[in-house]
Amino acid sequence: MSLAYYQKLADEWDAGGRTELVTHDYQLTGMFCWMQGAMKKKIPVPANVRAWVAHSWAAQKRLYPNWYWNFLGQRENCDMCGARYLLENLSFCTRLNSTYCWDCRGRFEISPITGNPMCSCGGEIVG
Repeated sequence: MSLAYYQKLADEWDAGGRTELVTHDYQLTGMFCWMQGAMKKKIPVPANVRAWVAHSWAAQKRLYPNWYWNFLGQRENCDMCGARYLLENLSFCTRLNSTYCWDCRGRFEISPITGNPMCSCGGEIVG
């Protein structure tokens, strides 16, 4: 599940003095989507995970003010069927940064905890 994965990464961030931030567009977008979905479903998200995502998001925005919308405006292929879409219309695996269209994301089992499709790698498919 993504919570344990993000908790481990956030704990490492804490232990390292909170200096390393997530700057990979796919990973940061996947983390943000997962966190927003978890909070909407009343799943407790640890404070250091929320802080890590918030600091990373703010740092990315300072460097590239329109990064998120520029990123989502790119075209990418679904990693399962190969169909091409704008990234804003694809979902992301929270571990592999793979992208899936709405049709293909429906082929995965659903997590009973978060309600997100579960990728075969153990990540969740969000967005």
